[in-house]
Amino acid sequence: MTMTAAQFAALADAQVGKPYVLGAEAAAANPDPARFDCSELVEWLYARSGNRITDLAAAQYDATRPVVGAPKVGDLVFLRNNPARSNGIGHVAVVTGK
Repeated sequence: MTMTAAQFAALADAQVGKPYVLGAEAAAANPDPARFDCSELVEWLYARSGNRITDLAAAQYDATRPVVGAPKVGDLVFLRNNPARSNGIGHVAVVTGK
């Protein structure tokens, strides 16, 4: 399913308030998962928008390229806070607005 940036942002924003559960899984076919972890939310949002991305924040970092210019809806923001990962990435978030 292709969606506009506004639809993507609305879908992401609709997930606010759901429990964060490390290791949570959310099938792309599920229109309303009960819980997410950071990378699963990104993977689910991308799948619902007709795009594919791997799971795990560190792997998502390795699978993407840096943003050029101003960030836009759908861009990912990474936190380098996990020394156990080779790239240090331990968290990911998705841009939903300015």
